[in-house]
Amino acid sequence: MEPLRLRPRERVPLSIRTKWFIANAVVVLLLLGALTYAMTYYSRGFIEQKIRENARYSVSQLALNVDHLMQSYEQIMDYLYTNNNLQERLLASYGSFPEAEQMYFETVDPVLQSVRGMSQISRLVFYTENPLFEFAGFVRIDEEVRRSEWYRAFRAQPERVKIWWPPQEDAFRRQGVIRLTQRLNNLSESAELYVTMDLDVRLFDTLIAEENKRHRFIVALPDGSVVLDSRRPGVYGAKLTDDAFGGRLQAGDAGSFRVREGDDSELLLYETLGGRNSVRGMKVAVLIPEDELMAHANEIRRIAVLLCCGAVALSILLIYALSLGLTKRLTRLAGAMRRVNSEQLQPMTDVKGNDEISALGRIFNGLIERIDRLIKDVYQSEINRRELELRTKESELYALQTQINPHYLFNTLTAIRGNLLEKGDRENAETIQLLARSFRQVLGKHGQMIRLREELETVDTYLRIQRFRFGERLTYEIDVPEACRDYAVPRLALQTLVENAVVHALERCEGPTAIAVRAEAAARGTICVTVADDGPGIPEAALADIRGGLDEAAPTGERHIGLRNIHQRLRHTFGSGFGLVLDSAPGAGTRVSLLLPGERDDEDEGGTRDG
Repeated sequence: MEPLRLRPRERVPLSIRTKWFIANAVVVLLLLGALTYAMTYYSRGFIEQKIRENARYSVSQLALNVDHLMQSYEQIMDYLYTNNNLQERLLASYGSFPEAEQMYFETVDPVLQSVRGMSQISRLVFYTENPLFEFAGFVRIDEEVRRSEWYRAFRAQPERVKIWWPPQEDAFRRQGVIRLTQRLNNLSESAELYVTMDLDVRLFDTLIAEENKRHRFIVALPDGSVVLDSRRPGVYGAKLTDDAFGGRLQAGDAGSFRVREGDDSELLLYETLGGRNSVRGMKVAVLIPEDELMAHANEIRRIAVLLCCGAVALSILLIYALSLGLTKRLTRLAGAMRRVNSEQLQPMTDVKGNDEISALGRIFNGLIERIDRLIKDVYQSEINRRELELRTKESELYALQTQINPHYLFNTLTAIRGNLLEKGDRENAETIQLLARSFRQVLGKHGQMIRLREELETVDTYLRIQRFRFGERLTYEIDVPEACRDYAVPRLALQTLVENAVVHALERCEGPTAIAVRAEAAARGTICVTVADDGPGIPEAALADIRGGLDEAAPTGERHIGLRNIHQRLRHTFGSGFGLVLDSAPGAGTRVSLLLPGERDDEDEGGTRDG
């Protein structure tokens, strides 16, 4: 059996079916992924544009509603302004209170009753200098009134006819009101006659559609006073500048920009009213959370991703079905070829079709038939002959092992050693003990590969026996590092080299001979185990003959069979880069080295590596 060699695990190649499936799956994934990304990207932009347009429409609609609402109440004030009869009666002088009272009930009270009939009007008040008008809804212009903000505004800007004022809380009704003031000077520009109308500020809340309640709406007067803030109702005296975006909002006339507060982001869209002097510069704005803006886009993206996943799953199933059908015959052909590689010469059955794969199958069947005939006709006889020789050698080996029973041999040598010890012959008893140990080491191991440590024990035993034979003529040294002793070597390889040194160096020289066994790391991760002697050496011609015989395919004679056998075993086991290296010169001794791979033998204690 060949020695066991540790080889790196080979990578299993992918089948053509797997490659075809992966290639098509990758193409489908890329195409569907790109299509899904493009669809979500463009749909997101399209939806965002539409949402912006809708939001702008909502802002424009709210601005229009605010303008109409304020205009409707301004028309009431305009009615009072253009009612010359009312102004004439209010500016006239009366001799007594009854005359003023009669005028009031005949002219003013019907007007006030018609105006006050509107539930949204919280209060309507006339301001006059006539001291006789001490009626409900009339206030005399005194020093306190002249110090009020609205009065001073009219005096500072004579050209202004009406002014809207920021919301404030009506202490009597406990509700927020927004005030509209009107100068009644149609008959006389210098007339000191004014009217104020207080409106329920909640009128502006009714302008917001129910579906838009979740958005933040802001309405502010030209001076920045907030009339409506749907997120902060009931806050009076608020200014646009109270928010970080207020300055930017007041600076522009219309547009949109993003507002960030912490982790929240909103889109702000705004417009500026400019139809009439009374409302010119008013701001109407809406803030829409961006996550709400993109809710539809995210929903479309989610649907697109789900559709993409479904399409991918369906495509993979279809691709797998197609790959299974297209590569089935190729898989059968590859399986038949693998069976040929494992020495199973079986042709394919049921080769159908007229395409290239079917042609390959028929060619393969013809090739198998020709190979089968060639093996039977040419090599069968040689195989039979070699098998017969092998069985003969196995029989001879079995007979030899049967004749030399190791246990019988060990027991016999142990009995002889005991007899010698009883007679006091300790030297020969030790020789017998070494001989028994040598037989045990040689015959007790199985397999072609053993550890260097075990081989060194056999060599040491052999050299100690030779010391009894040659005495002081033989000296030896075994210098092998502990790190090298677990590497694998062919069984009895080192023993054979040491035996050659004894036979060809020690026996041919009458003087003392030294034998050294050493091991060291060599180049390219190899281990060099050397047996060196200081004997007579080998002539150059004989050395060249020995080196040339190491690589011969078959032995040409009976000489140097041991060295050639070791060299061939090393190369067969480990590869062409390993084997024996001989160095010698006449009178300079001989050095024989075994080149081994730098791989440790990881077998359990006492085990071997068997090929």
